[in-house]
Amino acid sequence: MGKIDLNDLHYDKGRSYWEWLAYGQSKLANVLFTKELEKRLEGTKVTATCLHPGVIATPLWRESRSWFRSIFLPFIKDKTVQQGTATTVYGCLEDSTKVSGQFLDDCKAVKPSKEALDVDMARGLWEETARQIKEKIVDR
Repeated sequence: MGKIDLNDLHYDKGRSYWEWLAYGQSKLANVLFTKELEKRLEGTKVTATCLHPGVIATPLWRESRSWFRSIFLPFIKDKTVQQGTATTVYGCLEDSTKVSGQFLDDCKAVKPSKEALDVDMARGLWEETARQIKEKIVDR
C-alpha cells in the first residue's frame, strides 16, 4: 500500500495524512533506500538487506480504527515480538551472498512490490533524502 511522493515526503504540502498511508510510505522508503544502498556498495565487502518482520502486535496495529482491523484481521495473524525478530536474526546470520540486496519475509527472500523495484524512485529518494539532510546541516 506504499506510495511515495518525493515532493511531499512529510505530508506538509497539502497531502491528506493518514497514519497507515504514512506507514506504508515509510516501509516502501526502507526497501527503496536499501536497494539504492546495495547498489552504491557494489565492490565493497558491505551489504544491505531489508525485511518485513511480519505484523507484530504494536500500538499502531492494536489501536487502528476498528473497521480497518475488521477488514484485515481475517487475513493477517499477529506475530509475537519473538516471532517478529526471527527474520531479522536470519538476515544477520545467513550467508551474506544469499541475502545481500534482498527483501526478506518469514526467513526467506521474496520479491517485493512493483513500487519497491523502481530504480528511478530509489535513486530519487536517495537524492531527495541527501538534499534534505544537507539542508538541515547547513541550517545549523
